[in-house]
Amino acid sequence: GGLLKVHTTFQPYVKDVPKSPVPDRSSPYRSRASSDVNSPDASKRRSRRPDVAAHKLQQNGSFEYRKSPGVSSSDIAISKGTRVQFSATGRREIQIPTSGVEKFITYGELPPFEIIDYDPAVFKKRSGGEKFGFNLNNALWLVTCATLAYKDEEIIYDVCRNVWDMESAVFLSNVVTDTQGFCMHDDRICVICFRGTESLRDWMTNLNCILISGNYPDRYIQEGMKVHQGFYEAISGVWDQVEDFVEEAYKTHPDLKLYICGHSLGGALANLCHSLFTLSDNPRPV
Repeated sequence: GGLLKVHTTFQPYVKDVPKSPVPDRSSPYRSRASSDVNSPDASKRRSRRPDVAAHKLQQNGSFEYRKSPGVSSSDIAISKGTRVQFSATGRREIQIPTSGVEKFITYGELPPFEIIDYDPAVFKKRSGGEKFGFNLNNALWLVTCATLAYKDEEIIYDVCRNVWDMESAVFLSNVVTDTQGFCMHDDRICVICFRGTESLRDWMTNLNCILISGNYPDRYIQEGMKVHQGFYEAISGVWDQVEDFVEEAYKTHPDLKLYICGHSLGGALANLCHSLFTLSDNPRPV
């Protein structure tokens, strides 16, 4: 598990290879069974459609304008019903109560995300992690996303829309595999984030460590490529949601930079998500 941020540019390994669907959308793990939708486990994460949560947050699309204290610029438009409040310095933030010592977890405005066009020939002259494209601001964004992935759907939408000014976001959920996460994008970046281990079902996923081939192109299978069965089933359960969101995002903004992250089990899913984007017949840079 852990944080994943890898810069790659993959080209098809062999030309004219028949395309392989990745993963199989007919998998029993890909969507919620109708009998599970009303179960207690699904009560907090029923929807993966942003308009459902947006209806609660935005009151049919209407916005209110709030003036940030200590800031002379124009009012900020945020959704009605939002949890957003302003700090003493005028920065937007959402505080989530917790039973821990700190009492609140705060999600606030972050430093600008720095777009990096990674070139090994240029970056090798830098020191430390920077020679591999590491950036502290970007790491802060992805670590914060990894913690947000553990929150409820409405909180995720509220932070993405009203604190981070994302153009679009989608809540990822599959109650069969108990996979959870979210995707978000603005006009510069697209982020996919997965939640880590939080339930007994997640531990069953972790312990299902049989190695399988997965639904990758034949050239990788023939080389003996194997993946963790539990992790593969978990990512398969939300892959259609991820793929659809990313495709729509790139239709609007073709030059987006794609980042994938997650904590613990979410880090494993981030690695497999990276492989599904890059080890395919139509690879996408990550």
